Amino acid sequence: MHLANHLKLAVGFGPSMVLQRNTPLQVRGKAPAGATVVVSISSSVSRTIASDTGDFVAALPPLPPGGPHTLDVTAGGARIVLDDVLIGDVWLCSGQSNMEWTVRDSDHPARELADIDLPLVRLLNVPRRAERSPVSDFGGEWTRVSRASVEAFSAVGFYFARQLHRETGVPIGIVSACWGGTAAEAWTPIEGLGSAESLLRLARDAQLDPDISPIGPHVDRGNVGEAGGWAETAAPGDWSPMTLPTTWQRAGLAQNGAVWFRRTLDLAPGQAGGAATLGLGVADDFDDTYVNGVRVGGMGTDSVNPWSTPRVYDIPPDLLRPGANTIAVRVFDQWGEGGLSGPAEAMYLATAAGQRFPLAGPWSYRVERELPLRDPNGMGVLPATLYNGMIHPLTALPIAGALWYQGEANVGRAEEYRALLPALIRSWRNAWSTEFPFYIVQLAGFGDSPAHPTTSPWADLRLAQHHAALTTPHTHLVTAVDLGDPADIHPRNKQAVASRLVAAALATHYGVDRPWRSPSVRRVSFHAPGTAKVELQDAPGLELRPAALSGFDLRNADGEWFPAAARLVGEASLEVSANFPSAPTAVRYAWQDCPPSTVYNSASLPLLAFIFSVV
Repeated sequence: MHLANHLKLAVGFGPSMVLQRNTPLQVRGKAPAGATVVVSISSSVSRTIASDTGDFVAALPPLPPGGPHTLDVTAGGARIVLDDVLIGDVWLCSGQSNMEWTVRDSDHPARELADIDLPLVRLLNVPRRAERSPVSDFGGEWTRVSRASVEAFSAVGFYFARQLHRETGVPIGIVSACWGGTAAEAWTPIEGLGSAESLLRLARDAQLDPDISPIGPHVDRGNVGEAGGWAETAAPGDWSPMTLPTTWQRAGLAQNGAVWFRRTLDLAPGQAGGAATLGLGVADDFDDTYVNGVRVGGMGTDSVNPWSTPRVYDIPPDLLRPGANTIAVRVFDQWGEGGLSGPAEAMYLATAAGQRFPLAGPWSYRVERELPLRDPNGMGVLPATLYNGMIHPLTALPIAGALWYQGEANVGRAEEYRALLPALIRSWRNAWSTEFPFYIVQLAGFGDSPAHPTTSPWADLRLAQHHAALTTPHTHLVTAVDLGDPADIHPRNKQAVASRLVAAALATHYGVDRPWRSPSVRRVSFHAPGTAKVELQDAPGLELRPAALSGFDLRNADGEWFPAAARLVGEASLEVSANFPSAPTAVRYAWQDCPPSTVYNSASLPLLAFIFSVV
């Protein structure tokens, strides 16, 4: 790219970019006031005059997919030349950590990073930025696909772009604008938050003064435990038991701050000596890790996505010794949940002699610094701030559609989310002045699966996501409920999530005859004694996995829920029954944080969670 200082293009315009095909192109930027601006690409040329403030918009006719092209812009003797420009489809992927989750941390990273021969796919990563008012610029740049650009990119976004390009042959640009732990209101502009009575509280929160409000991530003020000898073999003080992996909030420690974990491992003479490897799984957010009092590794605020990165550290030769060896880990959790969250198989010590010792199980812990438990809905994620800093700058760049994987941070506020997510979608479309398709990923299973019927904030949120898809035009839902991990809020199988999104996009946007819908309820009828008939749609080739169905509940006339049996009674109908004499008043399915998925259609898509009551 050749750039003169007094000629500048709008954010998103750069070498190796993708411009949206089959839509009028508007090349925006700044030039000397009153200068004639000439823009050309392929065989198209546009001339316009810069305004008194230097702003210009050059309109070009729609172009078919193809390239690479050169975009040439001249004004007042200055010139910008953007090389390697493609015309294709630009997709925006956004949300919190499961959308942010990288290729290198998903399943089979070595295999996936070997499959990157994609000259017609381009990536744009939007840096994290929170602003109190909308801005028009950011520091991201388009990149070609390479190992370096892919491994730290959104796994869902990259896998979606790769498969979609190979299925359609169209050049694909994928834009990732994500921030782990963030709530949907942070991604919604202030005018969207003012669109419903139930959202006015969030609109007021957007006006909070960040200097006096109890918001934002905590800051680590220093490692006191190391100076106090907590990493040493004979550490002072009282230590309590905790079974890992887990977050310490789930273990009953309702705080943020710094917590130390210790584990002693006995090695025989033949097992010590030589270099070794220590795996800890994910440490959320930051860590300092020691073996026998010597620091062997750590990740801090200068690391990329440390809250989602499994820790693997080399232990120097001769640091391990016969007898007792002490592993000590200081974890600083800046907000949300924190700790050593696994998975269990990623916690191990591998010795030079070839032995592998699992480290999941009992550890000891001690609190170094207790800080108030702070929700990530804080500074950096105040309502509207991420829209202002990360989404609004992109609105000068036409897109084909948006992918949205978010909701964990809104669990517990499902009723509010029923208004919030449609408001976000409408606001984004207003900002782009187009009704682009919007694809929602329904939350994966995570957490407990109690044996008896109970409430489920995660099921409530999934239902709110489904409601948004049903009530908002050109909005579609794919579920990840069966792809979850009860012990890990970040399931690694992002390939399956992306594949379901691709199937939905092909069917609804590209006109490809491809099954993509999960089975859902068409009609329910209730009968005595204790029976409900559930008729399904989008359920060809209905399959039960296993044949004995689970996950269904029925509610009696007294409002009590009972586990229910279910059986297939037709090509797309189920009979659900429980042992009580009256007709049920409600039936539900998958009403757990991490429910079993037992009903699938022929496309291997699971039945969506539902709750139906007597009208």
